[in-house]
Amino acid sequence: MNRDFILNIAEYDKANGTLVRKIARGNKKAGTVIGSLDAYGYLVAEFNRKKYKIHRLVWLIETGEFPESQLDHVNQKKDDNRFCNLRAVSHKANGKNRPLQRNNTSGTSGVFFNRKTEKWVAQIRVDGNRITLGGWNEKKLAVEAKKEAEIKYGFHENHGRDV
Repeated sequence: MNRDFILNIAEYDKANGTLVRKIARGNKKAGTVIGSLDAYGYLVAEFNRKKYKIHRLVWLIETGEFPESQLDHVNQKKDDNRFCNLRAVSHKANGKNRPLQRNNTSGTSGVFFNRKTEKWVAQIRVDGNRITLGGWNEKKLAVEAKKEAEIKYGFHENHGRDV
């Protein structure tokens, strides 16, 4: 896959991060958006029997080469493929910009109520190690401790945000 191939069949709309077909192909009409959501929420397209994530194709169009590392969607929206929303990062850095998990009940990543101790506990995972920051009677204090730890360990400001 190369930049010229993509640009011959698609136009990149920088305003909304989409690839738009220049020519009809099969039952796909010219002018339609290229890509469909995969099981993980990323937009993907197939060319020559190989699947490509749209955000990686956008990176190729804008920089001239595929990223060697992972691409992070800064705003955590996996289908927002505007180049300004993408950044090349290591796997470790990408993990420091994760959205709030669906099974979270406290509203803050890494904060939960421990029924045994009847305390709000704050934890953070750094380099694969879980660090318990402490336990508090007030949820607010556990949240503050978690936010301070995120700053200390270089987490992205959007980490743990509810998308």
